[in-house]
Amino acid sequence: RLADGFTFVIADDHPLFRGALRQALAGLDGVNQIREAGDLESAKRLVAETPEVDLVLLDLRLSDGSSPELNVRALHETGAPILAFTSAENKFEALATHDALVFTQGALQALNALRRT
Repeated sequence: RLADGFTFVIADDHPLFRGALRQALAGLDGVNQIREAGDLESAKRLVAETPEVDLVLLDLRLSDGSSPELNVRALHETGAPILAFTSAENKFEALATHDALVFTQGALQALNALRRT
């Protein structure tokens, strides 16, 4: 896959956060394509249209009223691996999404603290 580069799909309803993720991913070596979606249906369409998506970065709390667990399940059915994230600290919500690796705000703060040491 390194010869082709990595392909990411960002699914988040906040354009500024999508832009920040895009910028962070674009700075990595080996990134070929970064696609963005603001809702679940757009994310599913992008994954279907994009051959060999390496990772979907999914905001668990999309503002379209959709369920975090159903969002993960719907994207999991596409076959693409999922990294879900949320600013919520509801651990039960995160645990309900068993088909994705989930990072909560607290986990991200801990990772950033470790990087600084």
